[in-house]
Amino acid sequence: MLAGALTGLLLGALPLADLWPYQVVRLPDGSFEYSYDVTPLLYVKGSADARAAHGEAAVMAFLESVPREVKVRVINVPGLVVSAGRGVEPTPLASSFASTSEAPIRSKGKPKGMQMRFSLHPDTPKLLPSVDALMFSARQVEQGTMAAIAVEVDGQRTALLNRLLDVSLKRAKELKEGDDYEGALALGARAAAALSCVDSKKLPAKVRAHKAMYAAADADVQSLLGDRDVAALPRPFSYSPQLRCVWLRAWATSRRFPNTRGGAVAVLQFIEQVRKDATAKKAWQSIVQRRDRYFGTPAEDRIALWFEKAGDDPGGFVERLSDFLNSLPYEDRVPPELIAAPATPFSVFSQGLKGRERGASVEELASAVADGRIELSAAKDTPWPVLREGVLAPMLTAEGAEVQFDSHWRDRLVGTFATLVNAHHQAQGDGREREVEKDERTEMKLRLMVPPHLEAEPLVHLYARQAASLERLVSLLQADKLSGLKVYDMAGKKSAESSVPAAKRWASILRGLALLAAPEVRKLAGPDVAAARAFLKGWRNEPAMKADVLSATVNPVAVGEDRQHSAITGVARRELAVTYTEQPALISKLPNGFTLTTDAEQRYIVPVLHTVQVRGPSSTPPLGRAALEKAVQQVGGEPDKVEGAFMEALGVGP
Repeated sequence: MLAGALTGLLLGALPLADLWPYQVVRLPDGSFEYSYDVTPLLYVKGSADARAAHGEAAVMAFLESVPREVKVRVINVPGLVVSAGRGVEPTPLASSFASTSEAPIRSKGKPKGMQMRFSLHPDTPKLLPSVDALMFSARQVEQGTMAAIAVEVDGQRTALLNRLLDVSLKRAKELKEGDDYEGALALGARAAAALSCVDSKKLPAKVRAHKAMYAAADADVQSLLGDRDVAALPRPFSYSPQLRCVWLRAWATSRRFPNTRGGAVAVLQFIEQVRKDATAKKAWQSIVQRRDRYFGTPAEDRIALWFEKAGDDPGGFVERLSDFLNSLPYEDRVPPELIAAPATPFSVFSQGLKGRERGASVEELASAVADGRIELSAAKDTPWPVLREGVLAPMLTAEGAEVQFDSHWRDRLVGTFATLVNAHHQAQGDGREREVEKDERTEMKLRLMVPPHLEAEPLVHLYARQAASLERLVSLLQADKLSGLKVYDMAGKKSAESSVPAAKRWASILRGLALLAAPEVRKLAGPDVAAARAFLKGWRNEPAMKADVLSATVNPVAVGEDRQHSAITGVARRELAVTYTEQPALISKLPNGFTLTTDAEQRYIVPVLHTVQVRGPSSTPPLGRAALEKAVQQVGGEPDKVEGAFMEALGVGP
């Protein structure tokens, strides 16, 4: 009778304790060795359920009979399933990745029975360097380098604009009327507007000294300020007034001239100057080359046709302007921009959106990348601006059979993608709590939990492609003798580290992480693996991880008279949960009294960039860093309050 009652009691019972590893070591062959310690169970005398069912003496006898330490080795990982754990934590945001808290995330439920809280228990905090931290930091090297290149090009642009202005002023003083005079005013006005960073108060003194030129330049500034895209400063050019000015100069020279005879003559005068002035020609060619190599080849370079049609006598066509214009296709008769704006696959797609799609441009972009509608080649001869954008594709496409993401974690990756392309994505899901087993723990067994072990988020192709992008950047800089360029940081200041060594170092780290993050077991050796492990060991000490992430930007795609304003308001925490797709191959000789399971779920805390977005006028520039910092501090960095603070700081209504 007693035996029958005991048998009934044990039906459906769980082992008296689940043992989680206190250590996982990645061996040189790539396999994982898990170590378990039984000693703590002796101090707590097993589970209360087991003591009630079997008696304390029997439980202690069982515990004393088993080895104090057990090891299990995973020699083959079939694949991983990555899913969202608990959602963004409603606690104050950190200002940097390095300052992310390692405190436990509160749970709504407590596991029943004995759950030995070793360092690799799911509820024990384990801070994992996230894709956000890695990609944001690595891409800061790229963006900071692009800022440095833009500043270097700006010197050539400024010299060219000053030359154009001097020639135009001289011509305007010599002439009083006619197409040649009107063209000189138009070209000089555009050069002056660009030199002033589109600010009438900063127009050069030599322009102010010429009444007609000053009037033309002031009118051109006002016209440019009326362009809704004048406020669409992208990162990194929103980081400081200097970089903003560099961007505005480039932007002003990429705007078309008025569709007038004077506007057409201005373009011909520019072509004439480039044709006959070796210094002007060299500067113009250098600017164009830098644009194409580092920022993107224009989708349409309209001035090329004007160069072709003007031939060696652009000045002569001023007197025969109608004949020149009639030689052009009708759609190309509008005076083109002097130096066309760069274009990339992402910008071309986004600017081509119509109607309601423009209001959801980042979601439309993410969808197009995910289903392959945007061509993002990774071939060796791919231009770097295309390669740089193609890096982000693995965040939105299937990583492969080895790693599967659930819908909530995919949505989280879309959010990171949006942040990296200067936008915001509204999360669709908030994750889930950890499930708790409720059966009584009475079976005289110890269950070894064998969960997956991660050293980084498992996006192998993402890390590999970002490393390739950095390597391409290094080769371009070295070929252009720009190895000494200093990277601009998020405060708009030059950092101590030059671009080439910074890019090389991050490329090595990412190549190593691509190996460490791969689920399959493989031999791990070499300098890249060593660099990745050194980074993982001390990632909080990285300058990039210590940097304040606060920054604001605007969506380059305007929707009517409005534009989406977004901001990175800090670093939040959320959980990543991971399980095996199926049982991995193991090497273990379990003593009596032990069982194991590979169905165990492991959880990690990952720091994620927290962003907000509001709708504002197209003409409103991005919020400055100081104003953004003040807005976030006013609400104590509370995630549910920063959007309102951001909106108030921008001066826009709900």
